[in-house]
Amino acid sequence: MKKSLFYLAATLLIATTSCSEDNNDDDPKGQESNITLYAPDDLEEFDLLYENPTRKLKFEWESDKEGATYALIFSLDEEMNNIERIDIGTEMYTSLTHQDLDDLLGKLGVGEYKRGELYWAVESENEGTLSRSEIRSMKLFRFYKPFIDPRDNEEYRVCRVFDPISEDYAVWLADNLRATTYSDGTPLGENDVKFYTPQEGENESWTKVFGGYYTWTATMRGTRGAEEGEKIQGIAPEGWHIPTKTE
Repeated sequence: MKKSLFYLAATLLIATTSCSEDNNDDDPKGQESNITLYAPDDLEEFDLLYENPTRKLKFEWESDKEGATYALIFSLDEEMNNIERIDIGTEMYTSLTHQDLDDLLGKLGVGEYKRGELYWAVESENEGTLSRSEIRSMKLFRFYKPFIDPRDNEEYRVCRVFDPISEDYAVWLADNLRATTYSDGTPLGENDVKFYTPQEGENESWTKVFGGYYTWTATMRGTRGAEEGEKIQGIAPEGWHIPTKTE
């Protein structure tokens, strides 16, 4: 029986100002920027590597203001609302590890295994005056770390299937499922799933490799299918679903 894999599957705001020529020195958006960004380039895309979390991404810039201090700011919003801030000091460069960036995406609300479009800029402060560089963006895929199924603590590899034309992607469990209960704890019946029994002299790890052979009814937790695109959880872990016909 073919095994199932599982898919993760204008209001313009105008600030009120007076007619005087005084500017708000505390608003970095209103200041002429003296910061030139060098790295990373705008619109870059990176896979954050779970296998190499200490790998670094370098940020580098230049400014002609002596004595200024700098910070990197990050947001999921191009208007740079709800930012996360990393203070740098007087240096005009820094590096963030892939672990740092994965943690940052998590703080900003990007879910596990998801891709986040991250907007970033450099802010400087010099004698009480704030200024901000241009805003750049990058796309980051969060760690493709193994998935731990909370119902039985079984560990599964995870992979991404990517369509280079549409730029759509899907996240799949890359190992055969071995669950014996549904995500709510309801156990499967003895006829709902069969596991491979190693023959004499065979390695017992084959049982884990082959996973469970589930009946259709057990897989879907009913007799209905997913032909119309409905995302049915069935035997899949919480937050995952049985692939639809299109998927």
